[in-house]
Amino acid sequence: MNRKVLKRTSWLLIITLFITSFFTFIPSFSYADSSVGLDTFVKKLAGYGVPSIVMVYLVATSGLTGAAAITASLAALGGPWGMIGGIFTLVLLKEISEYVAEYGMGIIMRGIAEDLKQKGKSNSEIIKEINEMPIISASSKSKIIEEICRTPSAIDFSKYKNANIDLSELDFIININASKILSIPEVQTSIREEFEKQPEQKKTYEELKSKSGFDPLKDINNIIVFSSEKVIEGNNSFGGALIEGKFDIEKIINVIKADEKAMKDVNITKVDGFYAVLPKNSNDGFGIFLDNRYVVVGSEVGCFALKTLKTRMGNDFNKYSLFGNRVDYNSTLSGNGRLSSALKDKCKLNPNTAVFANVDSFYFDFNNDNSFILNAKAIVNKSENVNDVMNSINGYIAMIKMFSAQVPEITEAVDMLTATSEGTTIKLNLNIPAAKVAEIKAKLQEKAKQMQEQQSNETNGPR
Repeated sequence: MNRKVLKRTSWLLIITLFITSFFTFIPSFSYADSSVGLDTFVKKLAGYGVPSIVMVYLVATSGLTGAAAITASLAALGGPWGMIGGIFTLVLLKEISEYVAEYGMGIIMRGIAEDLKQKGKSNSEIIKEINEMPIISASSKSKIIEEICRTPSAIDFSKYKNANIDLSELDFIININASKILSIPEVQTSIREEFEKQPEQKKTYEELKSKSGFDPLKDINNIIVFSSEKVIEGNNSFGGALIEGKFDIEKIINVIKADEKAMKDVNITKVDGFYAVLPKNSNDGFGIFLDNRYVVVGSEVGCFALKTLKTRMGNDFNKYSLFGNRVDYNSTLSGNGRLSSALKDKCKLNPNTAVFANVDSFYFDFNNDNSFILNAKAIVNKSENVNDVMNSINGYIAMIKMFSAQVPEITEAVDMLTATSEGTTIKLNLNIPAAKVAEIKAKLQEKAKQMQEQQSNETNGPR
């Protein structure tokens, strides 16, 4: 797997760690407090036609007074321009000013233009109407046209439509069962304690839920991270994550649009009817809302390939139809991968990893309901290479056991980790019963308590 795929896949894993690290750094969103959503307001303005684009620009650059003066001048002209001047009353101009203050003029102007195009008006027709408006200066018209014609990205969206996309060629798939992780009592306790330490973060989190209709701690089911070098010919950065959950797309999009910091880095647009979050720097991650159950984030190639599959598959689009049973979606963590020739070559460069160039594929699943169960297997290319791979794996197991000796409470559990082989398959197994897990937890909690007391005594002195 090449460096770009690793880089993009790594930041996706960071997203997952972010979720399971209890939202230590929830961003501070600035929310619009309008009773009407931005999309609804944009559609309302688009109903007034091209002049509404001009009025948004005038309010943003000239303020209410300047815009009102121009609408009064238009009304004085009579005829069609008089009607337009009469439509944009001071009440509507004030409403425009509130939305401009929240979202910025560019988002609103481009939104109106996009809505007009969806209704059949061409880009050239919109520009022609802007140029024909009286009173407005030529320089203002030029700036208005430049703003609505600014493309969110130089992406050729059409290049994936007819692409031959074969997800059976994926090199790596890892499923993170977010709902299961977030239901673990220790995780919930950590989240609660973190919020107690930083009430402002809890307030921001509650506002996020309220404004977006999305609760990150409850509404994400699975995160399926994927990457490959072969899925689409000519592209070597196919990677991303399919996030399964419950999404109110329009509300979430409005929250993003209201976040000034976020909008400095991304553009919001629609591609073939799907809301897309496109980075202004093409090296950053992309995101597309495929429906109210699935969002894909990751590389350009990965996101637009899955959008193409969604278009082709319609309601049949889901994690099973895409990835089959290559991972266990009910496990806490489950992964499946194969080592490409390029990755094997990299393994050979390091004496400590060279033996793993003999591994063709691997699989693992991990569960920690009450017990703690890890099952993994690796498929070796030839039977004569099995012993070498086994010896290396046993060496790593011995190292893990050596380090665990520093924490006696878990030594017995680590001793349960075993490796066996059968044919060209090597199996790893760790099965810690629920009673032993509870015992280890109790010992670790008691040790943590003692350490805290010791630290407190060292800081404050004995009582």
